[in-house]
Amino acid sequence: MQDSIKISDIASDLGYESEEIIKKALELGIDAKNTTSRVSTEDAEAIFEYTTSGTMPALIKERQNQKI
Repeated sequence: MQDSIKISDIASDLGYESEEIIKKALELGIDAKNTTSRVSTEDAEAIFEYTTSGTMPALIKERQNQKI
């Protein structure tokens, strides 16, 4: 089982440039510095959801509420 996923793999799966996925990850508060950065499977799912739907994933909302 894979614990993390590369940004470039997420981009490839979605048909986007890696730089766009990095931008989306940063908008979500997910640390992604370059195309070889790895994110957790949870974060990858959040990036996928945000990129395809344009809405803030529940996981990210929950994290933001915990920081308050």
